[in-house]
Amino acid sequence: MGDQCDALKVEPMKEVARMIRRHIEGIVAWTQTRQTNGFLGSH
Repeated sequence: MGDQCDALKVEPMKEVARMIRRHIEGIVAWTQTRQTNGFLGSH
């Protein structure tokens, strides 16, 4: 049972890590400029 609980806690963190890896360039850019690319989508 303990292993199952640990797996339930670890899987969501793995998803977060994957998401951060996919978006790392944008995250770093935002921390440096505090600007988003949201204005690109608005016309």
